[in-house]
Amino acid sequence: MATNRKWLKALFLGMMAIGSFASAMDPKEIEELMRTMNQTRIELTLPDEDYKGDSKKPAHGPQGN
Repeated sequence: MATNRKWLKALFLGMMAIGSFASAMDPKEIEELMRTMNQTRIELTLPDEDYKGDSKKPAHGPQGN
């Protein structure tokens, strides 16, 4: 029984090794992916119409006309 487990383990590891090499990426794809991952990202958020901000000043002029 122990030899069956060893063979199954060896077969499984062999299948994993073959599977990892079968899906190789093109070097240009890898280069593009690395460039994309290293780019600085700037995130800009636009406030909603109801957003009044953190300021204590009125957002749109005096309130209470």
